[in-house]
Amino acid sequence: METHYIQAMLYLRIKFVSVISIINDDILLDDLPNGPLNIYRERATFNWKRMRLYTLGYDALEFQHRVWSAMEKDAVFSKSYGYETIEETRANTFRRLKR
Repeated sequence: METHYIQAMLYLRIKFVSVISIINDDILLDDLPNGPLNIYRERATFNWKRMRLYTLGYDALEFQHRVWSAMEKDAVFSKSYGYETIEETRANTFRRLKR
């Protein structure tokens, strides 16, 4: 019984270390854009990427990354510039919903 516990802990540690290396390589989480909040971000005493991993979990982050990547590549989800009537907005929203 104790050996299974040790094996499980080792597996989780290996998985956690590999996830941290993924986060450090910025594969799943990009850096935040520069702006007026940079002053406060530099003062932070914790790593926000590790906190996000801890709160959401690796699987959720990976799923979110895949969904956002697919949406960025799809023309249906691109931002429309200019004026749209209510009917055009509804039609675009319905097209996005169907995807």
